Amino acid sequence: MSRRVWTVEEVEYLKDRWGLSPLPNIAKKLGRTECAVRNKIYKLDMGGFFDNGDCITMHKLLSELGYSTNHTYALTSWIEKRNFPVRYRRIKNKRYKIVALDEFWVWAEENQSFLDFSKLEKYSLGPEPTWVDEKRKRDIKNKRQFKKNQKEKWTEKEYEYLQFLVNQHKYTYSEIAKKLGRTENAVARKLWEKGIKARPIQTGNNKEWSKQQIDKLKELILDNYDYEHITEQLKPKTLRAIKSKTSRLYGTQNLDCIRKQFKEEYECLQ
Repeated sequence: MSRRVWTVEEVEYLKDRWGLSPLPNIAKKLGRTECAVRNKIYKLDMGGFFDNGDCITMHKLLSELGYSTNHTYALTSWIEKRNFPVRYRRIKNKRYKIVALDEFWVWAEENQSFLDFSKLEKYSLGPEPTWVDEKRKRDIKNKRQFKKNQKEKWTEKEYEYLQFLVNQHKYTYSEIAKKLGRTENAVARKLWEKGIKARPIQTGNNKEWSKQQIDKLKELILDNYDYEHITEQLKPKTLRAIKSKTSRLYGTQNLDCIRKQFKEEYECLQ
């Protein structure tokens, strides 16, 4: 028996109603089995919406983001500490943690520094806010750099070269990191691990900040850049100098907290 071909009208109806109507209702309207409808949803890559409304289960959301689906972690780190907008819904005899996607995106924008979107496939959660794609690209770049540093163990020659460079007393963290092909954090960590007491120099450029540099720092924070990318934009400022300045200016190094401060100040002026 040949399979019944989906018509253009049926596909359009499915796209319109998925996430708005329960699956059994859609299947009945189309005169198809629920299994056939689920298979078509999968083939069309329409995302993991819950049966009724633009919602997704907590388990599915964590999976799409590439996180462990261990709810104990999420309960503590996301829900309890960061006010994650979870809801609870009972279907038959099971109780599910449900997330409204519009609420998730609002929460995610306010917690960008904490989140990692490197494994989030484009549109796997449906339509995305404009900031998501840039965030994903930055996270992918950071992940690649992290994996590179993790896979490439330091050799004895690198240790010796690192010690030679810091003993010259003329290179900054940024310059040494570039010469070694490592991040500034990796250089700082290795100096500590090896017990090397000498440290890279702090240039006058790192000590003195112009108004233009401070304004640029604020602009980059508001544009949701992380520290690695802020450092790229504010060269020759080092990562350490930028974090130190950020802490002095805003009372914290947490970029999401600073963005929240800006938002609250703006709302007070309205």
